[in-house]
Parts: sequence; structure tokens; C-alpha cells
Amino acid sequence: MSAFLVNPEHITEIVKFAANKNFSHAYNCATKNPIDCDPVKMVEIMAQANVDSLKARYGDTWPKEEFFGYIAKCLKDLPFSTDGLGQSLLSGVGSCQLSPKDVYNMLCCWNYQSCEVDNWFETDAYWLHVYLKDLVAREMAKGAEVTWDYQKDKEVA
Repeated sequence: MSAFLVNPEHITEIVKFAANKNFSHAYNCATKNPIDCDPVKMVEIMAQANVDSLKARYGDTWPKEEFFGYIAKCLKDLPFSTDGLGQSLLSGVGSCQLSPKDVYNMLCCWNYQSCEVDNWFETDAYWLHVYLKDLVAREMAKGAEVTWDYQKDKEVA
């Protein structure tokens, strides 16, 4: 398996999507602790996980200069809308104009690029991504007729 450092905008757009949907809760089921879902913290968690994965995968062979300032680069676009035109002065988080399907695929890619650490399934990054995928999946399923509970008609023909 090969891995790469995702573009900073990749992580930022995922977090903008979540923040725009008022995402505020994630839980690490391995450690039994809540995860800080402040947008800045989510960017930091996801960016660091990507870096840690590359370090685990490639060790000293990866060009370390690519890591320098990576989290800051990811945070740089957080206040701006996807198109770069609008800026949020109130929340500090720009709007994400990508579709839920696009964000879901971006989460799949980020997960693949960030999973090389030995304890991946125990990290806040892993569990954050699980909750973010659930958020995006709910957005994609908004038109579903069955939401949470399904009960077959009790009439027997």
C-alpha cells in the first residue's frame, strides 16, 4: 500500500462540510472518551493523522519538509467558502459547496492515506472519520422512507 499527504483543502472541505451541518459530537469507542469537534481541532486531528501515517509507512525515507507547516496550511482555508469568494466572520468556518457524495469519497481517500499507524482503530482520527462518514451518509439518505425504525405492517394477508 502506498500513501500520500492529501492536499490541505481536502481536509478543510471535509471539516467545513461537518461544521456547516452543525456536527458537534464524536466519541472514541476504544478509549471511551469524547472527541473535540471544534472545527480547528478536527482539522488538526485529521492532518496529524495523515502525517503520522506517512511517518509509520515510510519512516525516514519520506521528505520531512513536506510535513513542515502542513497543519497550518490545512487551517489556512477554513474561514473561506469552497469557491474562495465568501469568508465567515462569525463562525470562522466557510461554507462547503461540495456534495455529500464528494465529501464521502474524500473521507474514504483520507482514511486510506491515514491508516498506517499500528493503533489506527484506537485513534481519535479513526473514530472522528467514522462519525463524519455517518453524517455524510445521513445527508445522502435524506429522501429515505425509513429513517430509524422499521416495522413491517402487522396485517397478514
